[in-house]
Amino acid sequence: MLSKYKNKGYTDSGYLNFRFIVNCKGEAGAYVIHKNDLDLIPKKFDEDLVGQLFKITSSLKKWQPNFMRGSERDYYMYLSYRIEDGEITEIIP
Repeated sequence: MLSKYKNKGYTDSGYLNFRFIVNCKGEAGAYVIHKNDLDLIPKKFDEDLVGQLFKITSSLKKWQPNFMRGSERDYYMYLSYRIEDGEITEIIP
């Protein structure tokens, strides 16, 4: 996954947090993006960087539905990228 990311001279630092739903069929959708600096204060990021990470995140297709009480169920998934000077330093599931 990280091999698809290219730092195009970005200088942003902070967390890009993607929240989305994985439905009972294992399909992801309804993405929400939260952007925070390293102190968790909301901030703006370079839109190309955000778009690139959204494209990578939304291209992930192998999600497992949540099996609970005898059936498969929808759930929220969170994926956070820690970015320092435009480089991804950590991915937090």
